[in-house]
Amino acid sequence: METKTEYYTIKDIESGSSNYMPIPKRTQARYRKEGLLAYIKIGRQIYYTSEHIKQLFLNLESTSMNSKAE
Repeated sequence: METKTEYYTIKDIESGSSNYMPIPKRTQARYRKEGLLAYIKIGRQIYYTSEHIKQLFLNLESTSMNSKAE
């Protein structure tokens, strides 16, 4: 059985309407540039999936854990 993938826009993530903690659009841009946040770009529009957001939080958690260990 195939599950339906939900796609979120920058505005969805910024407003928190994606059921995740809101992330400002400038922060999203920084995370994309740093390679922490995966995305899909179609034309000029950027989309995220739930998996992209979950992976971001895992990346941020591991980055935080690594900096505490030093």
